[in-house]
Amino acid sequence: MSLNWRAIIPQDAEVSQREIVLSALAALLGIGVVAFITLRLLDGPGVTLLLASVGAAAVLLYAAPSSQMAQPWPLVGGNLVSAAIGVTCSKFVPDIVWAGALAVSLSIFIMANLRCLHPPSGATALVAVVGGPQIKALGFSYVLAPVGLNIAILLLVAWVTNRWLLRRDYPSRTVFSKRTPDGSTPSQEWQQGHGLSPDDIKSALHELNTYVDVTTDDLSKNFSLSLLHHQKRHIGDIQCRHIMATELVTAEFATELEEIWAAFRMKKSDGAPVIDRARRVIGIVTLNDFLRHVDHSRSESPLQRIAHLIRRTPGVNSDKPEVAGQIMTSPAITVRDTENIVNLIPIFTTQRIHHIPVTDASGKLVGMVTWADVMGALERALPNS
Repeated sequence: MSLNWRAIIPQDAEVSQREIVLSALAALLGIGVVAFITLRLLDGPGVTLLLASVGAAAVLLYAAPSSQMAQPWPLVGGNLVSAAIGVTCSKFVPDIVWAGALAVSLSIFIMANLRCLHPPSGATALVAVVGGPQIKALGFSYVLAPVGLNIAILLLVAWVTNRWLLRRDYPSRTVFSKRTPDGSTPSQEWQQGHGLSPDDIKSALHELNTYVDVTTDDLSKNFSLSLLHHQKRHIGDIQCRHIMATELVTAEFATELEEIWAAFRMKKSDGAPVIDRARRVIGIVTLNDFLRHVDHSRSESPLQRIAHLIRRTPGVNSDKPEVAGQIMTSPAITVRDTENIVNLIPIFTTQRIHHIPVTDASGKLVGMVTWADVMGALERALPNS
């Protein structure tokens, strides 16, 4: 029987070579700073073991920053809890073998229940037991320094390098993800239209009955992207330039509201990109923007309130908006003319918009795509769907 090397070594690269190089350089910076400070506070073999656990944490922080185990709570909570458990076992269990085993075992149990599972924390607990006289002499101060100090430095460097230098989301965006009123994220809300709910994903994870290093939001995002790729494969490369409208109502910052409203009525439109003199999009005015700025305190009919809003105020002073720039939504969401229309579906559904200005390679306005345009194109491309 021959050995199948393809089954042992993954064939698909999950990240680009550029990301791998950047992760390595970020780890170089992070570990360099931590080691520089730690070696000035302590010395001896125990410090070497402690830095080894920090190195393991750096792999998660810099090579897999979106991992659940790399987030701030697992990093901080996992290490501090494990350090405290390790010191406790070292003090009250005389046999070093059983003290080390019990320290790691209890750390896993407590971290799992506190939702802060962090693999390198097992080493942090073990170092408290086998780190030698210098580490043992620290007692419970080991939890705060060097462990707490090292983790604080590592977290700070990870946040700076990932978020500001490498332009990655750290902490993961799912930690601060936008929620809809029912508690779901935008990607989950969009999936509900395809028959999949957040509860379905949670139930599937629960049924696996094992720790999976991925969040419900991550799985939702993966499902959303899978749907997009599936639809692209079936409809082909239909781009925005193929379906966009080019006869547009446009406005500039100083265009009066009455003029925009008249153009809406004349061209049966309800959206106008606001552009500068170079035709770059600086905002968008829609019917919703007019309705948002209507004075609802006036004792008039809705039409009379709108008429009051769009009517130009005589003189130089006004207590209401007068021009497009005062009511436009800015910045406006735009897409390139070469964008596949399938990519617009989650934008329309999660952002709750109906118009997206289309720009060319130079950033100039060339058209507009609406939700109806996209749905119409999909129906023509997928007549049996």
